[in-house]
Amino acid sequence: MNRHRERGFTLIETAIAIVVFAVISVALVQHLALNFASTNSQKDSVHAYSKAQALLSEIQAYVDRGEIAAAIELDSLDDGVTNRPQLTISTDGNGNLVPPDHVISGNYQRNGQWVWSRRITVKRLSGLRNRNVRYVTVQVYKRNAVGIDQSLASISSVVNSVGSSFPTSQVYDLYLLAVENIPGWWVFMESIVPFVESAITDLEARNPGLAVRTHWITKASYGRSELYQPLVNDVDDSLVDKQFVYYYPGRMPAGSASQFYYVPHMIKARMLRDGVAANGYDIDLNPMPYALADWFNHAMRLPQERAFHDARVQLIRQRRLDIAAARRGGFTPPPEFTDMSEEPTLRLLYEDMNTDPDAYRNAWIINLHGELLPMPAMRNYSDAAKLPDQLPGVRVVSHPEELHTADTDDVYLRVYSYTTDLTYVTNRAAYLALPENVAPKLMAADRPIAIEIPNVDLTDGINGSTNGTNGLAPDVEISGITGGTDRSGAAVPYSTGLVPIPPRHTLTALQQASVMHYSIEYDKVRRSTLILLYNSPVVSPWVQGPGAGEWRGTFPDRRGRLYGFDYVPACTEAGLDFSRNLATVGAVGDNRPRNTARWVIRLPQKLHTADRFVLGSGLYGDPGKNVMLTFRTQIWDPAVGFGAGVSYPAAVQPDNMSETYTWWTESKDAVPVTERSQFLGDPRHNPYKDLCNGDPDFPNGYNWYHDALANGGELSRNDYPGLDSNVLANRWMGRMRSDMPRMYQVVRTGLVNAGAVYTTLTGFSYYYMGLGGEIGYDSANGYPSSIPTNFMPWGGGSGSSGFINSITGYRYLVRQQSLSPYWWSIPWLGELYPDRVYASDWLAAGNLPAGGGNFIQQTDQVVYQGSAQTTYGTSMLADRHIAASEGCTSFFNIGTPSSTFHHQFVDGTSSLVLAGLDLGSRYNFPMPATAPSNRPFRLDTNRDGGLGSEWYRAPYSTERFRADLVKTYYNHPTSGGTGSGLVELRDSGGRSSAYIVVNGISNAVASGSSFIAKYSVLTMVQSFLEGADPTFSNRIPQLPRVEITSPTEITELTQPTQVDIGYDVAWRRWDDQTYTSATPVGYSEDENNLDYVVMYSRDNGATWLICNRDVVVTPGELPADPLLIQPDSAIGPEVVRWAVPEASFPQGTYLVRVECYRRGLRLHYAQHQVRVFIQR
Repeated sequence: MNRHRERGFTLIETAIAIVVFAVISVALVQHLALNFASTNSQKDSVHAYSKAQALLSEIQAYVDRGEIAAAIELDSLDDGVTNRPQLTISTDGNGNLVPPDHVISGNYQRNGQWVWSRRITVKRLSGLRNRNVRYVTVQVYKRNAVGIDQSLASISSVVNSVGSSFPTSQVYDLYLLAVENIPGWWVFMESIVPFVESAITDLEARNPGLAVRTHWITKASYGRSELYQPLVNDVDDSLVDKQFVYYYPGRMPAGSASQFYYVPHMIKARMLRDGVAANGYDIDLNPMPYALADWFNHAMRLPQERAFHDARVQLIRQRRLDIAAARRGGFTPPPEFTDMSEEPTLRLLYEDMNTDPDAYRNAWIINLHGELLPMPAMRNYSDAAKLPDQLPGVRVVSHPEELHTADTDDVYLRVYSYTTDLTYVTNRAAYLALPENVAPKLMAADRPIAIEIPNVDLTDGINGSTNGTNGLAPDVEISGITGGTDRSGAAVPYSTGLVPIPPRHTLTALQQASVMHYSIEYDKVRRSTLILLYNSPVVSPWVQGPGAGEWRGTFPDRRGRLYGFDYVPACTEAGLDFSRNLATVGAVGDNRPRNTARWVIRLPQKLHTADRFVLGSGLYGDPGKNVMLTFRTQIWDPAVGFGAGVSYPAAVQPDNMSETYTWWTESKDAVPVTERSQFLGDPRHNPYKDLCNGDPDFPNGYNWYHDALANGGELSRNDYPGLDSNVLANRWMGRMRSDMPRMYQVVRTGLVNAGAVYTTLTGFSYYYMGLGGEIGYDSANGYPSSIPTNFMPWGGGSGSSGFINSITGYRYLVRQQSLSPYWWSIPWLGELYPDRVYASDWLAAGNLPAGGGNFIQQTDQVVYQGSAQTTYGTSMLADRHIAASEGCTSFFNIGTPSSTFHHQFVDGTSSLVLAGLDLGSRYNFPMPATAPSNRPFRLDTNRDGGLGSEWYRAPYSTERFRADLVKTYYNHPTSGGTGSGLVELRDSGGRSSAYIVVNGISNAVASGSSFIAKYSVLTMVQSFLEGADPTFSNRIPQLPRVEITSPTEITELTQPTQVDIGYDVAWRRWDDQTYTSATPVGYSEDENNLDYVVMYSRDNGATWLICNRDVVVTPGELPADPLLIQPDSAIGPEVVRWAVPEASFPQGTYLVRVECYRRGLRLHYAQHQVRVFIQR
C-alpha cells in the first residue's frame, strides 16, 4: 500500500491564490459599483424626467385653468439663468413658492444643500412673430457630491397664452394718511382703508400702465414714554368692564353703525388688547416696539424720533433681505415682523415736506380721516428724568437757553432739579421738617445729576486725558446758585448770584456730602463728555439772607410757583436773559416768579475752532459752524451708568433719561420746523428765550392758546414779559388749547413747499383736529349719542355705561379717584402716573387701574380746578377738539376778512362739469354724473363761519397765502359755489403751489365709503395731470411715457456680445393719450430734465443690476450714486450699449428695464421693460 504524504499549499501557491482572489473581488466590487451607479443614475434620470414632466404639466394646467390672462404672466414663471430648489410652481396663501421640502415638491437636503433644483425657461418661438406663443423648457438638476449642479432632464413644449407684453407704465406715489390711533369723521377707518385699496386695484386693472405705489402713513409719531400701553377692546365690546384708565374703544356693541371705533389690528404699537399685552418686545417678531403718541403721551423730540425710526427701518430692511435670501436658497424664511412698514411717521412726513421738500415733490396725499385733520401731539421741550422707585418725586431736566444758538454766541445750558411731592406742594414747611430719607431736599450724594454731551470733549486734557485734574476745557464754565436748604431742611441763604462751582477733587469728603460740586470726564468708548452735578437741591424755599430783608428763592404761593412745583423754566424779566432767578433779591412779599435753574453750563463759541469735537473717524476736529448739540440728562446710578433709559428687552430705569438739543449754527433755518414752536403745553414752561416776543429767531413761538393767563384779577401774563398778552387766549376760538394755527401752518406750508396734490376725502375740511386717543362721533356718522362704552375709566362702577365724546365734547385728564389732595396727569410735563404706583402698575402694565377708588378720567377743567395745584392767573377751561367752521378758513389763510375760504352748509345735487367730465370718460371707471353735495365751498366769501383767533396777528397776517379755483369737477348750482374742485394754493411770494382737491360731496352715510374712496383716488390722478396746464402759476412737471424700442420680445439675439438698448419718450400719459382732454396735441416739456436708470435681471425680476456695471439696484428707487444714472443726452431716442459676453451671460431669458425720472426727484417715475432671450 502506498502511503501518500499529506501537505497544504505552498507559500507561492497561497500568494498566487490571494492575488487571484483579490483581482476577482476588485472586479466584482467594480462591477457592483458600476451597476449600482448605473442603476442610481437611471433612477435619478427617471426621477428628474418625472419631475420635469410634472412641472410642465403644472404650467399647462396653470394656463388651462385660466390663471394666465397674458403672455407676461406666463413669462413670470421664467427662472432666468438661475436654479430654484422648488420642484413645483405651487404657492402658499401669500403667493410665495412653497418650501422645497413640501410634499408637492419633494426635495431634500444633503450637507445643508438642496439636492435637486429646476430651471424654467420661457421664450418666444424663433421666427414666429407672435407675442402670445411661448416655448417653455423645464430642466431638472441634481447636485453632486462636490456641489455642482448637473442637468439630468430637459423637456420642452409650446404653450399658447393670450394677452400682450409689458405695458409702458407711469408709477405714481400716493401717501394715505390713516393714523392708527386717530379717528375719522364722516368716514369709518375700518371701511375706508379697504375701500381705498380696492379702488386703487380697480383703477389699475381698468387702466393698464397706470400704477399707484401706496405709502400708508399709519403712525402719528412715537410716544415719549415707551412703557405707555393703553387698553383697546377687540373681542370684548365696548360695554364690557374696562379695567384700565388709558383706553381706546375698539369693538362696538352689536347693532352699531360700525364694527369698530378704533381698529385693534391696525394698531401696531404697544397695547393692552382686551387686557393682554400685545405688540411688545419680541426678538424675532418685534425687536423695536414703540408706544403710541397721543393726547397723553406726547411725541418724541424730532432728532430722537428720526433716530428711532431709522433704526426700525434698518431692522426691517435687513429682515426683508434675510427673507429673500432664504427663499432664494430654498430655506424656511424667518418670519416677518409684527410691523414691516418703512413709511415715515406723520410727524416726519410733515417735517420733511417743509425742510426737504424735494423728497416729496408733487406727492399725492389723501387724508383718509375726512373732516378731521390728524396731527402728531408734538412739543419742543423735553420732559424731566426720574427714578420713581429710588427717589420718588425727584425730577431733573436741562434746557438750552436757546433752540437756535448763533455760531457766534456761547451756548448756555440750564439745569433744573425739583420735586413733585404733593406734601411739598401743599405744605412746604411740613415737607422740610420730614426726615431726608422720606422727603429729600438735596439729591442723594450717590445720585448726582448726569449730563452727557456726545461727540465733544470738554475736559482740559488732550484727547480725553484729564491729567487727574477733572478740569474743564478753556472757557468752559459750570456755575450755579447755591443755598436755600441743607439736607436736614434747615434754611440756608442763597448765593447772591451765579457762582463758580468747585470740582470734586478740591473738596474734603465732608464737603463732598453736602456742597454743590461737579466732576467731569471724557469717555473714549462713547466719545462723549460726562459731567456729574452733585448735591443739587430739589426744593427752593423762600429764604432770608445773607443780609437782613434780602429774600431769595421761590415764593410759596400760586404765583411764585407753577402748578405747585419749584420749576419755572421760562424767562421772567424784560431783558429775556434769565437774570431774574433764585438768587434775585426781593422784599419779603415779592411773589413774582423767578427762573429756578440751579446750574448753568457755558460752552464758549471758540469750541467751534478748538478741535474739541470728535468726528466720525474718532479723531478730534472742527465740525464747521453748524452743529446740533445733544444733552442727555439723567439721575446717575453708578450701578447702571449709561444703561439707563432702556425699555426693552428688559426695562432699565426707562424714564431716567431726558434728551434735549440746541442747533449751534449760522442760520436759524437749521432748526427743524416741528421744533420751532411749542404747539402744546403752558407757555410758561417754554424754556427758550428765542421763542419769546421780539426775538429775531422764532418770535412768539410758544403756545398761544393754553390759557389767557388772566384769571380775574390775576394777571400772570404780566409776570412773563416774553409772552405777548395780545396773542394769549383761553383756547383757540374758545375751543382748543393746542396751538391750532401753528399746526395748520406746518401742514399748509409743507404741502405748498412740496408742491403736493392733496385732498381730505370729503366734507367740511378741517372741522376737527385729532392728536391721538380722541373719542367721538355724531349722527352724521351713525352715532347720534357718540360712542357707547363702559364707564369704569370715567368713575363708574362695574357694569356702568354711557356715551363719551371728547371731540365735540371735552377732553379728559387722569386723576386719582379717592385721595385728597389727588395726583393728576400733566401731559405737557410728561407726568402720566404717580411715582408710588410706578413698580406695581406703570412698569408692570404701562397703564393705571380704573375704578374702585383707583384712577379715573374727568374733564380737564374739572380735574385742574379741583386740584391742589391750581396756578396763578390760570383758569384752564375745558379743551375741545372741534375747529368748527373757522378751521378751514385758518387752514387756507387766504384773502381778506370779507373774502376768504369757507365751506357752506347748503344741501344740493352736484353735476360733473368741465374738467370733471374727464373723470367719467378717460379712466374706464364709472363715475356718477350727479352726486349729493352738502358742503360746497367758495374762496371769496364770509358766509358760514368767522375768522380764527390768529387772523390779525403775525406771522399769519404777514404771510397770507393766495388761492385760485383752477378746475371744477362737480358744480353746486344751489349755492353758487363748488361741489368739488381743484384749488391752487400758493405761498405769499407765489414761489410754490400745492394743488388741493376740495370735496363737498356728502358724507359716508349718504354717499357710501366706496364712492368716496374711488372718487378721491381718481381726483388725485386727474389733478396731477391737470398740473400740466401752462396757465397755472407753478405747474407740475409731468412724467413722459418711456418705451423701449429695441430689443423687443421678438428680437432674435443670437450669440450677441453686445445689445443696443434703445428707448424714447413721448409727452403723453401711460396709454399714449394726452394728459387731459384739454392738453394740446404736441404738448412737450424739456427732455433735458430727465434721468434714466437702465437695468437688467437674470432671475426674472428677483434682483436687478445696472447694465454694464452690475451694481444691484432696487426698481422704483432712484440710485444715490450719479454714476448709475443715465442723463438724457439729447432730444430724441436714447441708446445704451449693453455688453453681454458669453462668459457672463449664458443662454437664457433676461429682463431689460428702463426707468425715467424727473431730474432730482425721487417720487413718480415712468418705466418700461421687455423680456429677451439670448441664444447661445
